[in-house]
Order: sequence, then structure tokens, then C-alpha cells
Amino acid sequence: MHDLINDLAQLVSGEFGIRLENDERHETLERVRHLSYFRTECDAFGRFEALNDKNCLRTFLSLQIQASGSVSHLSKRVSHDLLPTLRWLRVLSLCDYKIIDLPDSIGYLKHLRYLDLSNCIFLIRLPKSIGTLYNLQTMILSGCFSLIELPVGMGKLINLRHLDITDTKVTKMPADIGQLKSLQTLSTFMVGQGDRSSIGKLRELPYISGKLQIVGLQNVLGFRDALEANLKDKLHLDELLLQWNHSTDGVLQHGTDILNNLQPHTNLKRLSINCFGGTRFPVWLGDLSFFNIVTLHLYKCKHCSFLPPLGQLPSLQVLDIRGMHGVERVGSEFYGNDYLPGKPFTSLETLRFKDLPVWKEWLSFRGEGGEFPRLQEFYIQNCPKLTGDLPVQLPSLIKLEIEGCNQLLVSLPRFPSIRKLKMLKCGNVLSQIQYSGFTSLESLVVSDISQLKELPPGLRWLSINNCESVEFPLERMLQSNTHLQYLEIKHCSFSRFLQRGGLPTTLKSLSIYNSKKLEFLLQEFLKCHHPFLERLSIHGTCNSLSSFSFGFFPRLTHLEISDLEWLESLSITIPEADLSSLQWMFIRGCTNLVSIGLPALDSSCPLLASSQQLVGHALSSLQTLTLHDCPELLFPREGFPSNLRSLEIHNCNKLSPQEDWGLQRFSSLTHFRISGGCEGLETFPKDCLLPSNLTSLQISRLPDLKSLDNNGLKHLALLENLWVDWCPKLQFLAEQGFEHLPSLKELRISDCASLQSLTQVGLQHLNCLRRLCISGCHKLQCLTEERFPASLSFLEIRYCPLLKRRCKFREGQDWHYISHIPCIVIDDQAF
Repeated sequence: MHDLINDLAQLVSGEFGIRLENDERHETLERVRHLSYFRTECDAFGRFEALNDKNCLRTFLSLQIQASGSVSHLSKRVSHDLLPTLRWLRVLSLCDYKIIDLPDSIGYLKHLRYLDLSNCIFLIRLPKSIGTLYNLQTMILSGCFSLIELPVGMGKLINLRHLDITDTKVTKMPADIGQLKSLQTLSTFMVGQGDRSSIGKLRELPYISGKLQIVGLQNVLGFRDALEANLKDKLHLDELLLQWNHSTDGVLQHGTDILNNLQPHTNLKRLSINCFGGTRFPVWLGDLSFFNIVTLHLYKCKHCSFLPPLGQLPSLQVLDIRGMHGVERVGSEFYGNDYLPGKPFTSLETLRFKDLPVWKEWLSFRGEGGEFPRLQEFYIQNCPKLTGDLPVQLPSLIKLEIEGCNQLLVSLPRFPSIRKLKMLKCGNVLSQIQYSGFTSLESLVVSDISQLKELPPGLRWLSINNCESVEFPLERMLQSNTHLQYLEIKHCSFSRFLQRGGLPTTLKSLSIYNSKKLEFLLQEFLKCHHPFLERLSIHGTCNSLSSFSFGFFPRLTHLEISDLEWLESLSITIPEADLSSLQWMFIRGCTNLVSIGLPALDSSCPLLASSQQLVGHALSSLQTLTLHDCPELLFPREGFPSNLRSLEIHNCNKLSPQEDWGLQRFSSLTHFRISGGCEGLETFPKDCLLPSNLTSLQISRLPDLKSLDNNGLKHLALLENLWVDWCPKLQFLAEQGFEHLPSLKELRISDCASLQSLTQVGLQHLNCLRRLCISGCHKLQCLTEERFPASLSFLEIRYCPLLKRRCKFREGQDWHYISHIPCIVIDDQAF
């Protein structure tokens, strides 16, 4: 349906509306009124060159193909030269670009209604001429993390209705903000330091609606100033956040009076109060008149000793209370007026208490309970002194988490609806649980429990971490459970070996971390058929492991083995069955491992002396091999698997001489990366070291490398990508140039501190070169003495001060060599 609507829109718009796909261009755009396009990594001037001052373009809209979070480059010639000439623009979107500044000539766009600069992360200031866009109705600046201020004269934007400055560094509002009488949505109002009456400007914005954040309330000096904001009359506000400074630790003078005068309209639905420095909450908070509030957050109100009567709020669904360092008791004041009919918190579905360090007691409603009849999720976290009773009648509870409540002594009542239970560092509670009352429980996570007496039999998900003496309850549960799919055991101490009995064949995931005396359990598990197992992780357990057969695990997709310090060899057997399900395998930290045969390898085993046993029929399908931290690694005489396509070697310090590698025999190898180690290696690669079919070569972190060897590169006629980085002694890329690399499309050089010139490389002769990226080469002075090839479409120079000077826009000594390149980026500024 979406595609049909899109096609219909394009049909109706005809020649007056165009959407540019990828790097598409149009020769003529004279009749176009509405232009949209998908951003590329760098949008060059040539893409929009057909636009001119005779064009009556109304819409210039950048789009993103998918929500990748990436930020693109936009040529300065577009933002500074082209856009100001489009005098008829109504809609301008330049979101997600690395724009550093905008020209004053942006003020020529007198008809502009909509301006979107969101996520322009390098934009520091806006030009003053923004204040002359009298017809502007919407300005979006959210995500401009570097923006420090709004332009002077914004009060002239009398038609502005929507202003979003979320996630910026703006610390105060313009002095004339009160003149924006038409403003309907304002994301954030910043109360500036020393600007005593600034919050009073809110009175002059009567139509503010939706969500409003008021930040910097510590700068409000008196309760009369707070009253000037007149929040009580802003009946269209749905959500309000009141924020004091996080670093304000002392008691705020007149804090309660200030907050009392910030009372919002009763239409409010969501309220957050953060870092309030007063000692008491105002009388309006929890008042019955706020019958529309559904969400309430109280965060780091450290000096308040009592909670407001929130139980009276009839529509409250989510209540989150955190960082209340002064609350010792929760009782009748929390529930509300005792004379009101019915139970408190009749609509509450989610309740969280977190970081209440002195909270000791929780009293039930009128001593009889019945509060929270609809509560579904209940969290109590980091309340170390809490010892009193918890609510017992929670008929709708689905999820319960108790964490860091070491002194909580009560036993949990029956919760027939609960499905997920998480208990961390609260052993006195867990040891007294009677699971017979948890008839719907499916998921249990327990941690730091000294005496675990029982585990429920019907679990699907079980995680046990840092617990002692769990043998008996674990054995009973494993013997009777026929539903368990996920089992994780971490850092548990067992006083004896578990009895033989096996693990449920229903398991889909098994993870065991540093839990001694599970040898028998694992050995038996590895010899039994588990048709549903997809993930297996073994860490620091079962040092007697010596063989592994994929035949028992036909659906296994992920295998991880690590820190088996006594493991010397591992034999992997592979039956004739199809191994298409296996996707990922990781082996590390097996410090005594000498040989291993695997279908895929990512190894961190410092004593792996020979990879000869990596080869054989078991590896005939191996296409990717990555070796990490194998200081004694020797290349096998018999070579690597014939189908190997990608080989990466990281930090293997004692590699055999390059002549013995024999990589040139592997015609399927297309990607090779060498990184770290190789001490004493001054030139690379040696003649005929690499296969002629190689398309990607990455050379990284070779501390002694001084030059690339022409003899080793000259036969790489198919090489398309060459990356060289972090080679501090590298002085020459290739003394005789890169003319033997006719297919090279991308060249990246970074952090080569000794490199001074690239003129000898002959970059001008690489007629297929499309991307050239140079960064962190502080001594590099010159790229070329001739014009770059026409194929080059992207040039990036970062942190190269000498080179930056020579390539300065329209003025540098080498500018005429690069001026024809469609997109040039120098220190994040695109030209």
C-alpha cells in the first residue's frame, strides 16, 4: 500500500515534484517546485547544479533511506552559494548534515515557513539573519549538540509556531522570546543564570501546548518570579518536566514556594520533577484535581522526607520514584486522605522505587492492604535499609524485580499472575519464597544469594549468578522441568559435583561461566542429542573438554569457548549432516591450547604454535579466518583451505618470514588484513606474497614498517581497496608509484606520522580511483603535482595541518589540482 501511495503522489505531482534516488542528478530542474532526495555520504554541489535563481523551487527536502543514525556531508557550495538564491523556498530541510555554519544570506529566504536543522552536530551558532525570516513557522534544532545559543532578534519571528531545541547546549532563552505570541510548541525553556525574570517570559506565550521542559530552575531567585510563568493557565500542556541542576546539593531557599508557584493546569497528563532542592513537595502535587495525570517521575529530590499523596490520582498508571535520599518511611501520606472512599492507586500499572538509601519501612494502606489492584510491573532497587512489609495483594502483577535490598526480611506472598521474577542481592527474601504460589512463573533471574532453597519446576528461562550451594534445588529443577529453554549459570560455587541426570532436551541456549564442579553435567550434555539448542557458551568450566561433535546439535548457530586454561587440544568432529545453521564461533583465552580444528575461527590463544591442524576436510568450507593474539603462530606447510576468501591476522608477533606464508597459491583469497606485531618488518609485502585475485588489502599497526614494496604490489591488478594506518615509521607508500594498481578505487591512509609526501605515488594515474581519505598525517605536505583523475569523486583530509593549508578552498597552493572533485571534505567541512 505504501508503494502505491508513493507512486500515486509522483504521478499527481508530475514534472513539478521530483525525488532524487541515490546519487541521481537531473540536467534540468527549471519547472520543479518540490525537490526531495535521499542523502548520500557526501552530497556534492553538482547534484543540485541544475537549480538556479530563476527556479521557483518551494521545497528542498533531504531524506534518509533508513534510520541508520549516520550523519552526511553537504558541500559548502550548496549551503552558502546555492540555497540563498532559491528565494521562493517554503520548506528547507538540512537535517543530519555535518554543517559547521550557515551564511547570513540565508536571511534572503523571506518566504521560508519550515526550517529543519536537526542533528547538525557541528553547528555552533545560527546567523543573525534568521531573525528576518518573518514567515517562518517551524524551526527544528533538536540534536544540534554543539549549538550554544539562539540568535539575537528571534522575537521578530512573530509567525513562529514550533521551536524544538532538545539536546542542544543552549543555556538561556533570547531576551525577546516573549514576543513569539504564536508559539504553540516549545520543547525546552532554559532559565539563564543571573536572568532573574526570564522565566516570566512564559506568561507571554499563552498557546504553548504538548510537551515543555523547563531547565535551570535553580536560577529562579524567588517564588514571585516562578508565579510569573503562569503555568496554571497553560491548559494545552500535556507533558511538563521541571529540572533543577544536578550539581545543586544544598537545600534550596524558598524551594517549596517556587515549586508551588509552578503549578500546571489540571489537564496535564505527564509530569517529571528532577533534582528539586526543597524540603517539602507542594500541596498541589497529588491533589485530586489532577485527575488526568497518567505518568509521574520524581527524580533526585534528595531533601524531601515524605512523599506526596499520589494515591489520590485516579488516572495514574506509571509512577517512578528515584534518588529520594531523605525518605525513611512510606505510609498513609503516600496513599492520600483516609476519608476518601475506595482504595488508592486504582489505575497504577507500573511502580518503581530506586536509590532510596535510608528508606526503612513501608506501611500498607490502613493496615489492611488492597492498594495497587491493577499493578503489573513492580521494581524495588537499591534500597539497602528497607526491612518492612511489602504490599501483599497484587492480583494483576506480571513482573517483579527486587535488587540491592539486603535487609529485606519478609517472605513474598502468592502472586498467581506473575511471569517474570528477578532477585538480585536480596537473599533474605528469596530464601523464604514458596514457589507453589507462583503458578504462572516462566522467567527467574537470581544473583548473589547465599542460601537458595528452591527453584520452581515450570520455568522457561533461568539465570543464576554468584550463588552458593545451589546443587540440590538445581538438581531437582533439572530433573522435573520439561519446558526450560534458556539456562545461564555464572560464578556459582558448588560444594559437590552435580548428579548425573542431564539437561532438558528443550534447551535453546546454555551459558556456563566460571562455575566449578559442573564437569559431569557438561560432559553428559555434550554427548546427548539436543535438537533445539541454538547457542552454547562455556567459560572457565569443564577443563576436561577435549572433543565436540556438531552431530548432537543440528540447530546450533552460536558457539563460544573461552578461558579453559588447562585445555591443550580440541578435536571437532563433523558428521555428514548439513552445517548451514552454524553462523558464529569464538574461541579465546585458552592459554595452553596447542591445536584445534574448527569450521570457523576467531582465536585469542597465545600458545597456539601451529595452525597446521586447522586445515583438513573439516575446514573445506572455511571462507573467513581471523587469528588474534597468537604470538607463536607459524603458517602451515600444507597451506590454508582452498576456498578461503578472507584472512585477518592480528597481533601475531613471531610470524615466519613472508616467503614462507604461501598465500599466493590461494586463488580464492580476496581480502587480507595484517594488524599489529611483526616486529622488525620494514617492508611489506614481499614479491609474490599475495594472490593476484586480492581485491582488499589492509595494513595496520606495524611499528617498524618504513615502506610498501613495489614488487609485492605490482601484480595486484584487481586490488580495489588499500588501507594503511597506524604505521608511525612509514615514509614511502611505494617508491615507484601505484601505476600497477589499475583497479584501485579506494585509498585510505591514517596516522602515519612520518609520511611527508605522496607525489611519488602517482595518484593522478589511478583512473579508477573514487575515494581518497587522508587523516592524522601531521608531516604530510603534498598529495600530487598534477590534477587528480576525473574518476575521483570524494577527497577527505582530516588532522593534516600542512596539507590543509595547501588545499584551502579557492586559495590553497594545490586547490587547482583538486577543485574539480565533486566532494571535498577538510576537517569535517565539505566544499
